[in-house]
Amino acid sequence: MMTAAAATAATTTTGKRNKKTSDGSSSSNDKSNHSNMWILALVALVAGLVTEPIWQIYRSKIVLNVPETPSQSWSDDRQLQTNEESSSTTSSTTSSTTTTSDNNSNNEFVLEESAKAQYSCSPEELNDFLHDFSVPGMHLVCLDGSSNLITMYYKSLRSHVLQETIEEAEGTRMIWLDVRSVLQDKLRLPAKSELKQPWALFSPTGERLELGEESLADASIDELFSLGMFLVMEGGQWVWPGVRKGFVRQIQLDETHNATLKTLSVRPLVFSVDGFLEDDECDWIQVTAEPHMTQSGVSLMDRDKGKPATDWRTSETTFLTEKTPEILEIDRRTSRLVRIPQTHQEPPQVLRYGLNARYDQHTDYFDPSLYANDKRTMQMIAYGRRNRMATVLWYLSDVAEGGETTFPEMDNGPPVSNKESCHVGLQVKPEKGKVIIFYSLKADGKFDPRSVHGACPVREGVKWAANKWVWNEPWTY
Repeated sequence: MMTAAAATAATTTTGKRNKKTSDGSSSSNDKSNHSNMWILALVALVAGLVTEPIWQIYRSKIVLNVPETPSQSWSDDRQLQTNEESSSTTSSTTSSTTTTSDNNSNNEFVLEESAKAQYSCSPEELNDFLHDFSVPGMHLVCLDGSSNLITMYYKSLRSHVLQETIEEAEGTRMIWLDVRSVLQDKLRLPAKSELKQPWALFSPTGERLELGEESLADASIDELFSLGMFLVMEGGQWVWPGVRKGFVRQIQLDETHNATLKTLSVRPLVFSVDGFLEDDECDWIQVTAEPHMTQSGVSLMDRDKGKPATDWRTSETTFLTEKTPEILEIDRRTSRLVRIPQTHQEPPQVLRYGLNARYDQHTDYFDPSLYANDKRTMQMIAYGRRNRMATVLWYLSDVAEGGETTFPEMDNGPPVSNKESCHVGLQVKPEKGKVIIFYSLKADGKFDPRSVHGACPVREGVKWAANKWVWNEPWTY
């Protein structure tokens, strides 16, 4: 495999496949009206019978959108315009989406037949996903259906390009098995493991492509080639590409909500989010939670058993476990934000920090080596297979002074004491309605120790916040 320093793509050709495919046949040219009616009926029947199973096999739950502001920011706002104009305009290049019903816990978009790919892997589009540093477990793949050329950006690194051309024998066509073999070989994708999520494919807008299963090895990949670009996540769940500090990305949450993601840090991966919560939602969460607030607890590591939680944490907490319409809406919106199903979320945790209240630096994931004697925690994380992957943190009030969320090891900063942590690295000031996302697991599914964070003491006022912990598997504990 080519080293990261190489800038020239290596090109190879795979062996030929000998699997036969069926050819379509045309009807005769009968000028009689009666025959034409039967021919039209037959065509309609064939279209109805053939098209639907292809989409069932594919089950590609994706949204196809063209980035319109490529170099400095990325946007899928075009989808909103498409939805608004779909009733009056028809075009072969127009994207179209539908959503699953509310009782579908995955809350994923469904690719319609009319939605054709529009990713050309142009330099402008690549700028919205590639990095100047390696991102373990995240790979960008471009497909050229006209030449069967697969271009891979290993670890999403701009300078590490690999290419492979799949040559088809006469009378054969490429299937998913061909592409999967190339990806596994060239990207060194990990083998299946009982303690690791299987790698998965995602559209550029973060929707899962159901082509990773071996049972679909013979599936047609016409739509994958039509898409033109996809990402491989070794950890099996979507992670928004950070690209670089300050990068801005517009995303669509639903037909009425858009959000803006801005990269605050790439190590650890932290985003600010605008457009996620309304002020009245912040107020409702506070009012609903206030009667139930109690002293915050912690999950004690084996070495800390018997110590009080206040040694680390002096806030108050409650969990909103009742599935009210308001909570269900926030759950749904969170799922759209991180592109991970609602089934993977814990109930919202609401936090109140009074004067001088704090939470010392910690990580949100559970390292099995530190909880080996805690049977409850080990069962909760399935002995290392599942874990907290991302945290969506909402600030519900303004704070006059203090209360920042601190990431002291940003940009490979050295470990520091709790007292020092509020003066180094990244500090996010609490402001009503502001939201941040930070990832505890990297794209390869491994822990990110640099996601260590804390809540600085409140010096004036009261800090209200809430968060959602999102797991890499359904949360059922």
